[in-house]
Amino acid sequence: MNNAAYALRSPSMIAARVALERCRFAYKAYAQTLRFPMDPFFESWGPGFSVSEQARDRLMKHVHDEEHTPLTSDNRKFDPVLYHLDRTPNPHKGVVYRGGTDSKFILFQPRPLDKQIAHARGFNRFGRKVDEGYALQGATGALRCGYFQGKTGMTSNHPTSGWPSWLGAVLYDGAAQEVAIVFRGSRSGDGIRALAGAQTKSRGSPDWVTDMNHLKPHPVDKYKNSKLATGFYLAYESCVNSLTAAYNYAVNGGVVRSIQVTGHSLGGALAQNAYLDLACGTLGKALMVQDGRVTLSCTPISAPPVLIGAKAQRWLSFYADAAGVKHFYNPKDAVHGCDLVESGFHKKANTVVKVFSHPVNSPRHFGSQTALGCSVDFPDAHEPEMVWRGMNADQSDPKFWPVFDLDVTAGMPQVKELADMSLMRSLKSALANSCSLRSAAAQADLWHAVVKDEDRATEAGRGIRSVRSLRLPQDFDVLRDHDALVELQRTRTGMIQKYGKPSSHSASSSVYYTLLLGLSVRLLTAGALI
Repeated sequence: MNNAAYALRSPSMIAARVALERCRFAYKAYAQTLRFPMDPFFESWGPGFSVSEQARDRLMKHVHDEEHTPLTSDNRKFDPVLYHLDRTPNPHKGVVYRGGTDSKFILFQPRPLDKQIAHARGFNRFGRKVDEGYALQGATGALRCGYFQGKTGMTSNHPTSGWPSWLGAVLYDGAAQEVAIVFRGSRSGDGIRALAGAQTKSRGSPDWVTDMNHLKPHPVDKYKNSKLATGFYLAYESCVNSLTAAYNYAVNGGVVRSIQVTGHSLGGALAQNAYLDLACGTLGKALMVQDGRVTLSCTPISAPPVLIGAKAQRWLSFYADAAGVKHFYNPKDAVHGCDLVESGFHKKANTVVKVFSHPVNSPRHFGSQTALGCSVDFPDAHEPEMVWRGMNADQSDPKFWPVFDLDVTAGMPQVKELADMSLMRSLKSALANSCSLRSAAAQADLWHAVVKDEDRATEAGRGIRSVRSLRLPQDFDVLRDHDALVELQRTRTGMIQKYGKPSSHSASSSVYYTLLLGLSVRLLTAGALI
């Protein structure tokens, strides 16, 4: 057997692939909870950061006003990402998500792990159930899933601020008597803007504010004042009540022999905090898993360090059993942040930031570290699909993290780079779960409210009203409802002819793009093109 074959079949690599699949599941669950997953960070049309951030700035203030964020609240500095915090994600459904300004969309389809879940329920930050949950019909297994919430964006100076969101899930396999706890990674919209705002002013993307507080030490009493990275520790602590409730729901009185914790990127940092708390902290005591009968393990993927200084590394490596922690990362992934990462511009930039911001602090990993087999440069090296390649001898799986482009300004909406017909079929149902004419019009309304030019505002208002005037059944059939389909396409074509292609990241262009997105999705889900 050659080296590559052995590596792919080794127990640790098999476990790593299972962990990465759980990370994908956590990202999918997060995307499902967004009110408008096809543009959750209000990127809409255009590059945003360098062309006209002023329109987006006005929009951020308007959304905060609409959400009744107190004028004196420190949370006003965050991008007000809008979630359904009172709704449990449905693991059997797909979703389409667009995170940044490059217009690429991600298709999160239900995979075997998702379909094995028979019961699911979400819990808010205080540990209370958010709705009636699901007893899922047609499940291929008997897994129980509890989703949990927390906050990101807390800092040393503002430890009680933060923006709430769904942070992960607890999965319980009663037959194997195994618990899996998975945390999602950070999401940001435009990466350059998120980095600049978080690094210099602790504002913008709350996830990135947490990420950029990784060099600030936070002494933790329950770990004998060992110092942990402030941002990650505070984000983890914000979800403990919810995590505990999700755990109790998932386990449902069953026997637990092992607990496996994982997460990608930010999720990997939160997973390490959870592992510490289970192994030698208060969570492990509360769940009664510190008596030696439950095996604890942690698989951080593409994760930054969470310990600050040699003292913390020594104490926690012993008392939390560092042998249970196994890191996996691509060789050029600067986020992993250690001497093993191959040199490059981003690694040098990290070093410069550390020297000028926190020169006396020393972030440390604990546990083993395994470099994977994908040598692409950062930032691509950090992305889940490239991590998948690294775990599979640099071979890709188009169904693991399928991305595609959607042209909504063509004569007919065009889906590009998604050639597999099974993926196209999955895309149809996922689009229906992600965007409706109603949600697109609501998103367009937010942009319309900050259009400064009166003539453009008037025209944009007409566009929104024309979309809202469409009387389409929720699930009309192409042949049965031909007239409705024709009217839908006529409205879309007329909007393209009248307004042309959106030309920038201005508010009015964003109105039109969002409406065209809703109209295009409605055509695609009607079955006209798929």
